[in-house]
Amino acid sequence: MKLTQRQPKLIFANVETALKPRLRSLQDMGFSDTEIVQLVSSCPSVLLLRDIPPRINFWRSLLGSNERKCPSIWSLSKKNICDKMTFLMTEAGCELTYIIGHPVILTFSLEKRLRPRYEVLNFLEQNKVLDNEHNLLSVIVLSEEKFRNKFLFLLSKEKFTSLYDSYRAAVQGN
Repeated sequence: MKLTQRQPKLIFANVETALKPRLRSLQDMGFSDTEIVQLVSSCPSVLLLRDIPPRINFWRSLLGSNERKCPSIWSLSKKNICDKMTFLMTEAGCELTYIIGHPVILTFSLEKRLRPRYEVLNFLEQNKVLDNEHNLLSVIVLSEEKFRNKFLFLLSKEKFTSLYDSYRAAVQGN
């Protein structure tokens, strides 16, 4: 009942043709019953995925084990993850170990959250507007209101309105 409250679509999933084969697939890939319970409890939508083995193999090759701190990333496509990883590693300068240790960062939109916030933070640091260095993840997870109050306020205060306007347009999808 708790799973269907978190993922109502499970009510409509056929036990014999959808749920059992997906659970069997997890078992066949070496997940223990305890690991399956933990995985499904934290991310019930995994039972709705049709292509579980390729996703697991992708994450195993990246992480080296069954341990995805953020199972909701399973629902993201390989392209989506690769695009975010490329941005985080090449532009934002994140190490692979940092991303693996903080996979929640991959759950945020590249175009509406990661890139715009990184650009604001980078700009503020380059122009020595910030008093100290900020951890990218701590900036990414801030609510929009807190981010605006803490960082965008500095852009408007310092008359960097073009970047302020660019950020607002990206976030609003314009």
